[in-house]
Amino acid sequence: MPLIDNILFLNKQHSDIVNQHLLDVQDVIDKATFFNEDYIGYELLVENAVKFHNGLGEYVKIGNVNPKEWYMSLPNNLYWATKGYMSNLQLNEGVDLYLYEEKLLSLTVSVLQKLNESIVVNPFTEGEQKINLN
Repeated sequence: MPLIDNILFLNKQHSDIVNQHLLDVQDVIDKATFFNEDYIGYELLVENAVKFHNGLGEYVKIGNVNPKEWYMSLPNNLYWATKGYMSNLQLNEGVDLYLYEEKLLSLTVSVLQKLNESIVVNPFTEGEQKINLN
């Protein structure tokens, strides 16, 4: 899954954290996915999670959604989409899906902590609430 260049981000820090998370999750999926056809289906899930995230970003711009909720939304939505995807995977014999799910959860908790810390260090200001495409 290449980096998606049409994701709405608040700033470069937000972009860096989320894009690294996408790469980390991609690594887990690459290891868990046996059939290439399954991976194509996963790419569609990621695209839909991004569309939802961007849609929320549009609502932040007009003031209908809390900026912090949107800021943290993509990793949360990606977690649930990936968890659902993983539940339908056909795995190699002897592969334990639980290990991949644990890694996914660990990655998600870690990225949410990083995003939360970045807000504490760099809190939203009036000027920063303008969402950019990076």
